[in-house]
Order: sequence, then structure tokens, then C-alpha cells
Amino acid sequence: MVAALAVAIAVATQEAPRPLGSVIPTTPIPSPPEPIPPAEAIGEIDGVEIDGREVTVTGWAIDLDDPTSREVRVSLDGEFVATVAADTPRPDVDAAHPGRRAGGFVATVALGRGGHRICIFTAPDDDYVTCERIARAGHEGVIITPTDVMVDLVEVVDGGFEVITPCGHRAVIPDGRRVRTTQILIDPGHGGSEVASVGPNGLGEKQLNLDVALRTADALRERGFSVELTRTTDVRHPIAIRAGLANALDPDVFLSLHHNGGAVVRTPVPGTQVYYQHDDPESRRLGGVLYEELFAAASRFPTAWVGNVRDGVSTRLNDEGTDFYGIHRRTPDVTSVITEFLWLSNGPEARLLARDDVRDAEAQALARGIDRWYRTENAGSGYLRPFVDTFDSGGGGFEGCVDPPLS
Repeated sequence: MVAALAVAIAVATQEAPRPLGSVIPTTPIPSPPEPIPPAEAIGEIDGVEIDGREVTVTGWAIDLDDPTSREVRVSLDGEFVATVAADTPRPDVDAAHPGRRAGGFVATVALGRGGHRICIFTAPDDDYVTCERIARAGHEGVIITPTDVMVDLVEVVDGGFEVITPCGHRAVIPDGRRVRTTQILIDPGHGGSEVASVGPNGLGEKQLNLDVALRTADALRERGFSVELTRTTDVRHPIAIRAGLANALDPDVFLSLHHNGGAVVRTPVPGTQVYYQHDDPESRRLGGVLYEELFAAASRFPTAWVGNVRDGVSTRLNDEGTDFYGIHRRTPDVTSVITEFLWLSNGPEARLLARDDVRDAEAQALARGIDRWYRTENAGSGYLRPFVDTFDSGGGGFEGCVDPPLS
């Protein structure tokens, strides 16, 4: 599929195919590197139980340079949130570490939106022990099938996994790679029979979305993030299924990546749109940061721009005052954004989007924006007033959906 995608892009540019970003490996991607445990403390997280918006962590710790230490501190997503006693006898650990006395602990802390990283340190010197990434209750994760299709996991059964197929059917598959959670889930919009916009040069949005998504995933992994994609090949996932995958993985960020079509009004600046969830301040902030990065990236390649009054960062509502886009409405506990970079329907912009350096610039902009959202409190810019628009251009449903091979 990657080779076919390269050929499709090359046809639009009249150039030889170039290699694209690498496909997701077949082994789990690690999250950002944990600090290397110093010699002062050792221990393990034995169990994680999640009940709604609370998580209870059990384990043990030994402070190697302070035998009187009987407390551990718990951090959640980089901030200390609790200090608890570590004084439960653990003879099993004592036997494995003669001459050292282990302290068992139980800690319960509250969870917010998205996946989380919980870490344990010995007190009072905050010597690092261990970390574990967790998803909230009810999030079973997904399966990446041997045919590289992401499917929602229902349960582990004898003989394999019961899953929900891309077209919404239940099936049992014999094997696959289970992914329980990830920091970032990228959704290359459309795919399969859903072609979406097509530029005057023949460049299709579904291919372009996938190309940029693969590049963005590579750029984020280079920055140390764990990343998954709803698709890495030309398959169709209706919107309800895409949202289900996001809910199953419980990521920190759900990015639905698109390129726009339809604008005909000339504008002096690049026309890019970002849509955020109406009730999530972090989704709004992420949208503003991503818009800044995308606008700056596009501005490096002057051309005859087009756009409309929605260019900027906004939230689109239905007549009930909730999110119009199913990507947002169906993922209420996941921070999600939709990006529409430039106008593929405009000839000059379509020619830009067919260029390798422009697609790289877009991917790097998305990676920088997500990195800024994680590491800073930047508010972003480009915000517009929320608006109500109930016009539905169609697409994204199950009509005509055909499941791809899963094994």
C-alpha cells in the first residue's frame, strides 16, 4: 500500500515515487523515555485497578540508601498527586532481596480525560522507582490485525479476539497485536471507497491524508511520543468506528487529519481550519496551537490562496448546541481536534500539496503543535466565534461499507 500511495502522489507531481514515512512497526511503540532509575530505589507496580475516574495502584518499593523510608509519592502525568504509606510487609520481596525490607503500598488517585502515566517515587527524597501508562475503565484497547487494520477489541476469547470490524460487524480473529493505549491517535480522514476531495491535478484527499499522517507519526515518534493511526492503508472506517477506536485507546490527543475542498474566494493568506470540541478547553487550546504552526508552515510557500470565513480555529455546533462533527461528539472524554490544511480544490494549493517538502512541512507543524501542547501552557491563536451549521454534505456513514480482510 505504501508503494501504491507513493505512485499516486507522484502522478500528481509528475515525479518519480519517493519513499514515504515508515508504517507502524509490529511491536508496541514505547512512550517518551522514562528517567533511568538511580541506584537509590527499586520497586514495582503490581496492579492497577481503574474504577471510573479513579485509579488504585498497588506495589512495593525499597529505598536502598534510607532503610527508614516508609512512604512513596505518586505522580500522575508528571505532577505529584499523593503521598502514601509503604509499610505493608512483603515477605515475597524480602526473600528476593535479602537484607532489605520492602514496603508494600496502596494509592488511589483521581483521573481526568485521556490516558495517563502514573509513577512511583520513594519519599522523602523522590527517588524514582517505576512508571506505567494506563487507560481508564472500560477501555480494552484495539487489535492491529495481521493485515494492518485497526479494529476495536470487544474481549479476548478462546481462539483469538472478538472485535468490531471497520464496517461495524462482530468477528473473531485468531491473532493480532493488542494495543491498550497510546498518547496520540492520528486519524487520516476518509479512505477506501470514501475518496473525499480531489485536486485539479488528480491528487486525492484520502491518499494525501494518509501520506501526511504517516509523516506526522514519524515526526512525533522522533520526539519520543507513542503514536498509533486509525489506518495505515487504504481502508474505510466510518466515523462511528473511528470514534470507537479513539474511545478504546483513550489517548491524550485524537487528531483527525484532513485537507479542505470547495473554497473559491481569493485570500491574501493561507486558508486553514481547525475544529475543536465545544466543551473542552484543552481541545480548544490544542486547536489554537496547531493552527499557529500550520499557518506558519503554509506561509513559507506563497501561492494564490483561497479561503472562506471559517478559516481559523472554531467549534461547529448542531441545532442542539452540541458538537456537529461525530469525531468530537462521539468522543466526549478524549481531547480531539480536526485539521483542514489548505484547500485541495484550489489548483495552486493542490500543486503545493503534491510536493514532498510541503507535506513534510505540514507533518512537522502538526508534531510541533502537539509537542507545544504537551510541554507548555501556550494558548494558541486564530480563534473564531462558535457557529451553528447543520448542513451535512454526506459521507462517514456505513452505507456501502465493505470490510477488508482481517487475517
